[in-house]
Amino acid sequence: MVLIVRQHWLPVPPLQGLTLVLFLLALSQSVGKVSSQGAIGATRPNVVLIMADDLGWGDVGFNGNQVVQTPHLDAMANNGLVFDRFYAAAPVCSPTRGSCLTGRHPYRYGIRTANSGHLPESEWTVAECLRQLGYRAGHFGKWRVEDALDGDDSAFIMDQALAFMADANAHHMPFLTVIWFHAPHLPVVTGKKWSALYQSLGGYHQHYYGCISALDHQVGRLRSFLKREGLADQTMIWFASDNGPEGRSFSAPGSAWPFRGRKRSLLEGGIRVPAIVEWPARVSAGRRTRVPAVTSDYLPTIADFCGATLPDKPYDGISLRSVLVGSGKDASSPIMATRVIGFQSGPQVAWMKGAMKYYSPDQGETEMLFDLDQDPEEAYDL
Repeated sequence: MVLIVRQHWLPVPPLQGLTLVLFLLALSQSVGKVSSQGAIGATRPNVVLIMADDLGWGDVGFNGNQVVQTPHLDAMANNGLVFDRFYAAAPVCSPTRGSCLTGRHPYRYGIRTANSGHLPESEWTVAECLRQLGYRAGHFGKWRVEDALDGDDSAFIMDQALAFMADANAHHMPFLTVIWFHAPHLPVVTGKKWSALYQSLGGYHQHYYGCISALDHQVGRLRSFLKREGLADQTMIWFASDNGPEGRSFSAPGSAWPFRGRKRSLLEGGIRVPAIVEWPARVSAGRRTRVPAVTSDYLPTIADFCGATLPDKPYDGISLRSVLVGSGKDASSPIMATRVIGFQSGPQVAWMKGAMKYYSPDQGETEMLFDLDQDPEEAYDL
């Protein structure tokens, strides 16, 4: 197990039933206190970035799953904007998560696969972007807690995140809170309260869906906290998964339905993930969009809304401001006609523009072309 910091990988031993799987960045506080109700709060939102681990596109109610119970995510979807074509920058965790922080393709900063490399000091992160504007920044997860919390760790992560946000609010500081859940990554084990909801399914399905419902409950706690503290309207919340599902029926039965491919694949099932943005003050409720977006878009979008200036370097993400606040049809969005998104993972490469997607599993030796509007399952090579 490892701890990722900005410059080094450090071994971390198990400690009293807790095993650190990825990292917990220390809370950081900018000098001086700026009122979130004052100059910053008037134009700059609080930002919360939530990420599930190995959650498939078809593993949530708002994308049509009729078995799993995700009432709080479904409510978030009904009160916000759902992305029907939202992509993880990579089909495995570490590269995708780096793209969330930097706005750049994983190959630009050297994290090409899971548990490999580290974020260079030269990279400019979303935390640094907002700290220069007076934000307090905190990052929570990714932990695996077994016996100490009766199965899954989602409650523990949210406990710490809520305490951080409450303290920032008490000091009248806007905040960036990154919440990276472990669920429903292997090992898929949940507590009795949540597995009982799916007792009839038995086996790993019972635990897998239980982990998702436990995570969903914590999203509900977050939304309730923001409403109770009067912060809901001024808080931009993003929810997504880091890649497609493991998809093992015997241990982690996630679903990428209706897409082909799973985690580790650049076919749609490996990179198209469930995604929502909720921001009552700016994002109209009850919308879905087919405009293609990717985790690299987080930083440029947040910087755009907050008025931050980014360093002069190549960014692969773009600002989604027009999608979030727009009320027009997706077809009229300039992003639909001009946007290109590129992927690379090992020998796999993919490139998409509009509905058209190029895919090769072997660096161009074998080439395929799909029309995702007409053939979302990538069954017919054009």
